[in-house]
Amino acid sequence: MKVTTTVLNANGEPHFQSEEHFNIVNLFESSKTREQISRDSGAEWTAGAVSFFGGEVVKAVNTGENDDVSKATINMLMATWLFDSLYCGITAAHYLESDMDFIIAADGAVAHTRTPL
Repeated sequence: MKVTTTVLNANGEPHFQSEEHFNIVNLFESSKTREQISRDSGAEWTAGAVSFFGGEVVKAVNTGENDDVSKATINMLMATWLFDSLYCGITAAHYLESDMDFIIAADGAVAHTRTPL
């Protein structure tokens, strides 16, 4: 999956953008360890995890740590997958046939768009 991440500054203007490719099948496998806690904690908590990791992306961007940006992006993508699959009825097939665009505000709020290939 191609993941495009745009981080906005405090004025709402883009100040960082990355494009990475992730093995989404590996992400599905890794997310299984977090599935039960996401289910038990509910939709609001799981959605909050997306924003939490969005904030981690912003922190990594602001410190210039590219490896940390990738790690935080993977965690944000995993939280998004868990939310979408558990609470929105999105299937693995949808993700396998899509790319993802994230826009992250300076405060960590995340908007995402899944674009079919």
